Amino acid sequence: MKLKSFQKKKFFNGIYLWITAAICFLVIGFSATIYYNVRKNVVENNYELNKQMLYQMKYNITYMNETVRHLISSIYFSADVDYLLHVKETDSNIFDLNLTLNKMTTSVINNNPLIHSIYLYNNEAKTFLSTYNGMFYQDEELKDTLNSYKTLPILQPISREMKMDGKSTEVFTYAMYKSSSVNGVYDGAVFVNVNADLVINNIKTINATDTKGDLFLLSDKRQVMNSDLNTKSLKEPVKQLFVSKIEENIKQGQQYGYMINKILGENYFITYMYIEGADWVLIKTQPLSDVLRYMNKIQLSILIMTLIFLALSILISFALSKQIYRPIGNLVQRMSSGRFGSNENNSTIHHDEIGFLNQTYTRIVELVQTAQSKEHENVNQLKNYYLRNLLIDSVAMQEKELLSLKEHSQLMLSSDGTFIVCVMKIDNYQFFKENNTAKDIELFKYSIINITSETISKAFTTESLDMKRDHFTIIIHSEVQDKDEIYQGLYDCLLELQGNISKYLGLSLSISIGIAVDKVNHLSQSYNVALNNANYRYVFGKSSIITLDMIEEQNQIKELHYSVNLEKKLVDEMKSLNVNAAEDMIFAILKEISQQSGSHIPFSIMQLIRTIMATVFEINEPNINQPVIDFNEIYGSVMTLETIDEIYDEMKSLLRRLISTEKYQSHQKHIAIVQAIKDTIEKNYSEPDLSLQKLGSMYKMSPAYAGQIFKGQMGMSVASYINDVRILSAKELLETSQLTVSQVMEKVGIPNETSFYRLFKKKFGSSPKEYVLMQAIKEN
Repeated sequence: MKLKSFQKKKFFNGIYLWITAAICFLVIGFSATIYYNVRKNVVENNYELNKQMLYQMKYNITYMNETVRHLISSIYFSADVDYLLHVKETDSNIFDLNLTLNKMTTSVINNNPLIHSIYLYNNEAKTFLSTYNGMFYQDEELKDTLNSYKTLPILQPISREMKMDGKSTEVFTYAMYKSSSVNGVYDGAVFVNVNADLVINNIKTINATDTKGDLFLLSDKRQVMNSDLNTKSLKEPVKQLFVSKIEENIKQGQQYGYMINKILGENYFITYMYIEGADWVLIKTQPLSDVLRYMNKIQLSILIMTLIFLALSILISFALSKQIYRPIGNLVQRMSSGRFGSNENNSTIHHDEIGFLNQTYTRIVELVQTAQSKEHENVNQLKNYYLRNLLIDSVAMQEKELLSLKEHSQLMLSSDGTFIVCVMKIDNYQFFKENNTAKDIELFKYSIINITSETISKAFTTESLDMKRDHFTIIIHSEVQDKDEIYQGLYDCLLELQGNISKYLGLSLSISIGIAVDKVNHLSQSYNVALNNANYRYVFGKSSIITLDMIEEQNQIKELHYSVNLEKKLVDEMKSLNVNAAEDMIFAILKEISQQSGSHIPFSIMQLIRTIMATVFEINEPNINQPVIDFNEIYGSVMTLETIDEIYDEMKSLLRRLISTEKYQSHQKHIAIVQAIKDTIEKNYSEPDLSLQKLGSMYKMSPAYAGQIFKGQMGMSVASYINDVRILSAKELLETSQLTVSQVMEKVGIPNETSFYRLFKKKFGSSPKEYVLMQAIKEN
C-alpha cells in the first residue's frame, strides 16, 4: 500500500479548511455582533435624545396647562366674574359690565402674555361677554367648537382657530363651568383663550432645526395642530400610524416609546410621548437612513477590519494545521514506507491519510490476533494431545512429561490429590450431526467445553476435553480427602451443567462418572470406567447422570450373552411368522440385556441384530423374488439409537418389515422414492417454484401419494423438508459468505422476506441479521 494510493494530504487540507472555516465564522460572527450592537446603541441614543426633547416639550405644555388651570379657577370664583355670569339686565348695566371687563383685562390679560382673551357666558341673559373685540363679541368658531362636543371637557385645552377680519389665530381654549342642561345650555361658563404661539413656535423651531425630521402635536381629537412641517405628506400617514399602533400602546400604559415603521415606502424612526393632562400626543418622525447615517462609516470600518482579520485567520489556520498535521504526516510517512504499507497486492484507494492509517492499523491488529490465535491454538493442541494420551495411557506418562505439559500448555492439574474422570455424550447425536454443518458442530463443541469449564471450576480444578469421537471428558481434581463429599459436590455441579447446556445451547447431555483415583498417572482407570458406564444410557435413558452407586450390582454380572432359550424362542416365532410373539421375545431379551454390565450391553445388542438378520435371511431363502436386504443400513440405524426403549421400538418395526417380503420390498421402494426426492430437493432447492406438485410431476406420481410416502419415511412433509434445506443453506451462506440477507434469500429460493424471516427464526430462534451479529460476536 503506497502513499500514492490515496489523495495526498487530503486530511491536512480538511484540517486547514475546518480551522479556517471556524476562525472565519468567529471573526464574521464577532463583526456582525459589533455591527448589531453599534446599530442598537445608535438607535437607543437617538431615542434617548428624542425622549429628552419630547420631555421638554411635555414639560412646557404641562406647565402652561397647570398655569392656565389655576388662572381660570381664580377667575371663575371671583366676585366680579360671578356678577358678570349672573347679571340679568345686560343693557341697563352696560357701564358696570364694561367697567368690570376692563378691570379683568387690566388685571389678568395684560399681566399674562399667555392669555389671548376671556369669554363669559351669561345664561340669564343668554349672551357671551368678551374682553376681545367688543363686550358683546360673538365668536362663531367657539360656538362651532362647543357644538362639536357632546360633553365639553373642563380645564382641558381645546385647540381651535379664532378668525378676525379674515385672519386666523391659533388658540387653546379652556372652559370652566358647573353644569350644563341636556340641551347644552351652561349655567354660566368662563372660557379662557390661550395663545398657541409658545407651543407652536417651539415645535416650529425644532422642525426648522431638523430639516429631515418632523414633530407632530396631536390634539385630543387627534388632529395635527402644527402646520409648519418639513414633510407635509406625512400628516395623514402619521395619524393612521397613531390609530393603528401608538394609541394601543398608550392604552396599555406605554406613555412613551419608539418604533421603526415604513411610511410611504421609506423606513422611519418614530418616537412618541403622551401628555396626560391635555390628552395630547407628541410624535417625532425621522428617516431611519438619517438616524443611521453615521453607521455607514462605522460599517465600512468594520468591513475593513473583518477582511484584515480574515486574511490573518487564513495564515494562522495554515500554521495551526501544519502543527496539528505534523505527527499524523510523520506517522503516515513511516507506515507507508514500512512493511505494513508496502503491500503491492492491496489496491484499495483511500480517501485520506486517516483511511490509510485505519487500514494499516486494522492489518496490524489482524496480524497480531492471528499470531495470538495460532499461539493459543498451538498451546491448546499440545494440551489436548497430552491430555488424550494421559487418559488413554496415563501409566506411561512420566513425571517429567507431566511437568513439561504443565509448563508449556497451562495445564491446571497437579500430580497429587483426588482425580475423577467424567464422560459426557450428546443425546440424539445422530440427529445433531445430520441437522448441523461441520462448522456448527465445532462451534457447539467449543461452547460445551467453555460452559463445562466455567460451571465445574466453581467447585473443582478442572480440565475439559473433546475426545473427537462422540463424547467429551471432564477431569476434576480436588484436595479434599472425603470422596463422598467430592462425589456429592460433583453431582450437583453436573446437574447445573446439564441445565446450562440446555438453556444456552438447547442440547441434552448424558454423563457418567468414573472412579476416584489418587494419582494423575491413574487417570486411565477412571476414564475407562466412565466410558464403560456411559453404555448404561441404554438403561437409564437420556439426560441421565450415571453414578457408581446406580450400577454397582450390574457391574458384578459377568455374563457376556443373553439367554440362549430366549434366542431360540425368538427364532422359532419368527420362522412361524408369529410377529406378536416374536416382539414379546425381543422385549424379554432386551430386558435381560439391560441387566448386564455396561461393557457387555452393546455387544449383546449387536448379537440380537445378527440373530434377527440371519433368521430373516433363512425365512426368505426359498423365495425366488428374495428381497435385497441392506444389512449395513439396518445395523447402522439400530446402533445409532441410545436407549433400550428406542431399540425395542425400532426392532419391532424392523421385524414387521423383514418378515414379509412384499412389505419389505414396498418399504425399500419407498426408501428409494424418498431418497430420490431428497436428492432432487438438495440439488434444486434454489428454484422458488420447487414444490410437491413439481416433484410428483417429475417422478410420474400423484403429489398426494408422493407426499404420503415421504412423510411416512421422514416424519415431515415435503414442504417442511424443502424449507429445512433452504434455511440450513441460508445459515451456511450467512456464515461463510459476504452476501446480504436479500441475496441469500434469492440463492436459497425464498423470494418472500416475511416467510424467510419467519422460517429462519423458527429454526434458529433469531432473525437472520441477529444471527449474523451473534456469529460475528462469537468469532471476535
